[in-house]
Amino acid sequence: ETYKPKCVIFNGTSGAHNPDLHKGDIILGKNIISHTVATPRRKEGEGVGSPEEMKFFGIESLVDGVTKSQEALHSSKELLEIAERVPYNKGVLRCGTILTGDFWNREIDKILFYHRTFGIDCEEMEGFAVGHVCNQYNIPFLCTRIIANSELYPDEPFSHDAGEICQRYTYEIIKNIVKSYK
Repeated sequence: ETYKPKCVIFNGTSGAHNPDLHKGDIILGKNIISHTVATPRRKEGEGVGSPEEMKFFGIESLVDGVTKSQEALHSSKELLEIAERVPYNKGVLRCGTILTGDFWNREIDKILFYHRTFGIDCEEMEGFAVGHVCNQYNIPFLCTRIIANSELYPDEPFSHDAGEICQRYTYEIIKNIVKSYK
């Protein structure tokens, strides 16, 4: 409200769900999904549901005085197009789906289930919240996430330098966005 940004660009590290992704690859968040999960109601003694019964239900947002239910948020198409034109030579660059939640998933079957069932490319912890605030203020946003590790590939342990690589790439995106606003 105070600074009235024209757009918001945010980046960070993530863990891969897509077996095609490796440490150093970057996902541009075309879709950002909240790991807010609804399960079917069960009475005591009826057991725990299977992952197939889960549904990501997102969040309700108040935008321009209208309440909307959003299962996924989306980076700005224009900002995605600008980002895709910025060269990246440290790995693969692709638009994809980012899962946001307050967890660090290390279960291979669940990781593969999320990828195969919901098209999740990677998981992180902040993207949906930032996108949600941007949507409420009608501010275009872009979420970039670098793969810092993959439980699918234990020989690729968490990399602390991944964040800096993503920051450098995001800085190049920002320079191109500024040029486009002139």
